[in-house]
Amino acid sequence: NLRQYFGEEPDANMVRAVLASAAVLPQPANDRINVRRGTDGLRQVYGYGQIDEDILYESADRRVTMVAQSTIPLDTFAIYEVPSPPEFRSASGRKRVTVTLAFDPPVRRRRADYLGVKMDYALIRGKSVDEIVEAYRQLSQEERAAAQSSPDGIQGAFQSPFKCNLIPGTRTLQSSTLQRSEWEFSSERNDYGESWYLVIRAQRTWAPETFTEQRFATTVTLQAEEPELYALIQNRIRLRQQQRARARQ
Repeated sequence: NLRQYFGEEPDANMVRAVLASAAVLPQPANDRINVRRGTDGLRQVYGYGQIDEDILYESADRRVTMVAQSTIPLDTFAIYEVPSPPEFRSASGRKRVTVTLAFDPPVRRRRADYLGVKMDYALIRGKSVDEIVEAYRQLSQEERAAAQSSPDGIQGAFQSPFKCNLIPGTRTLQSSTLQRSEWEFSSERNDYGESWYLVIRAQRTWAPETFTEQRFATTVTLQAEEPELYALIQNRIRLRQQQRARARQ
């Protein structure tokens, strides 16, 4: 229950992000559209799909959704730790990671660049927080000016294998205020550690100077044939919370 989790009513961005995380494409879509028009055609016809109420309201043993809602100063980035226990990465079959992002920027419908703020995200593995911060700080300095005139916006600081191959990518999603992408893998060739990091960025395009922070919400869903996945993630998050509480004392 999001109200109980946050201690207040979740904002509209959180509701949109959670709904997108629970969307699935109906089988007839794959049978009829995918064969003719591929995944891009599916997205154009069905969007992210229809809401599956069986997975909307709560996580399950083999499917865990982590959520966050916050604000971010423009032209900066935020980093969220995503637990990646070895039991998840080594589970049998294909593993799926789904990321959603929802935000509500100022808009001007008569402009070609109608979003006053653009946001994007990347899922990074095999790098420390310090390495990510340094890379994205340099990236911000180098790309901020170029991004203003680039049709592709700001590009990523890392490439594969450190940047997880979320599909669709930034270029496809950058004009949307509700973004969702997925990454599926069967196994990792290397051990990239038990923590991945979701990096979220906000870039001012034409938003007025008085608009300094952007509200957003994000979700990350891990899904695998591991019956203890929910308990593993829950214990990892509790441990981190206890460590942070001790550090503040």
